[in-house]
Amino acid sequence: MHGFNFLLTAYKAQVLSETHNNFPSDYANELLFHVQTVDTQDNRESDCGGCDVLWILVDVLKEKGFLTTGGKSLCPPDEYAERARVDNRTIVVIRHEGAGYRTRFKPGASHCDYGVEGPDSFDVRWILSQLGTFVGVEVLELIFGPNDLIFHYGGWQGGKGFNKYENILQVTRNPFPGDETDISKELFYNKNRSGIAWMWRKADFFHKRDSVKRIYNQKGIAATKMLDRGRQDKLALLQYEYFIIYDPFSYWAYIAGMFGTVPIVYPLENTTKYEWIMSLWCGPYVKQMGLDNIPGVAYGWDQKEIEHARKTMHELRPFLFRVKEWGADVTVLRFTRDCYRYRHGQRQNFEGGMLRDVAYPKHTWKDIPVGQWSQHSPK
Repeated sequence: MHGFNFLLTAYKAQVLSETHNNFPSDYANELLFHVQTVDTQDNRESDCGGCDVLWILVDVLKEKGFLTTGGKSLCPPDEYAERARVDNRTIVVIRHEGAGYRTRFKPGASHCDYGVEGPDSFDVRWILSQLGTFVGVEVLELIFGPNDLIFHYGGWQGGKGFNKYENILQVTRNPFPGDETDISKELFYNKNRSGIAWMWRKADFFHKRDSVKRIYNQKGIAATKMLDRGRQDKLALLQYEYFIIYDPFSYWAYIAGMFGTVPIVYPLENTTKYEWIMSLWCGPYVKQMGLDNIPGVAYGWDQKEIEHARKTMHELRPFLFRVKEWGADVTVLRFTRDCYRYRHGQRQNFEGGMLRDVAYPKHTWKDIPVGQWSQHSPK
């Protein structure tokens, strides 16, 4: 495990050395970030991972020394806008891919126009869910502008064949010291386990239900269905030997693995394990670090996969901490440097940022499905 820690440390040092000599050390003083959130701060820990990461980004940007606000409002509070004016800062507004979908933003507008005497501002689109899942190709024309700066949360979202891990902006809450998965070795290695727990979650987005196999029906092994939604006792997983999750992108697989319960992800149709890993939030980290697998997780009910998961589950929690560190220390700072470049007129050759028509060339729009929200869109 020390080798992987050294690899990440060496990469961070390389990035710092490459940017130190030709990048101002005080560039944070030229920017003010506002993250448009979905929930209020009081509800930030609701059962909505995408909602929560918006607030986590607020926290991480503050920890890195950037003046940052967050909230459901389109623009930062007036006192922050005044601070930006006085300090000659540019306001960078970070919006998820669906923000403004129902109210129809004007494409390419900053939406925070403070007039000639006010501070400059521009929007960044942070695509948290693959286009076509909740919102689809329609947003590219309806509410995205051609010069909008775009970042993705995971490696799968940029259309067919998209694997530019430099374009990732990623923060995660879990795991953290003392969380509910931070259990003793006695509990983790407890052999008094039996049966299968299984969960469906958001599998309907990724599988055709009539083609899904009931792999939880294993001869001689009792199976129990867990609730798909709502708060439930995660420690209940400690009694099971296996956990099957049909949602290929659910964090529950990793929760199970950190509890010592063998997690088995139901495989995507015509998708290899490596292709699936590349589609995960941790895929860009795996690719950038030159890895070819992740520890502690089986892909399908396959004995070799189950054995791999069982033998490497103890490595899963440290692995997730490294992914979390990479997100905060590499992707967030890379993102802020590109925002500084955008403020100064740069529109290409970013470290990671991409404009709309670079990330999504128009000839690829036909490959992106209409999103699930389309049925609710205003007429």
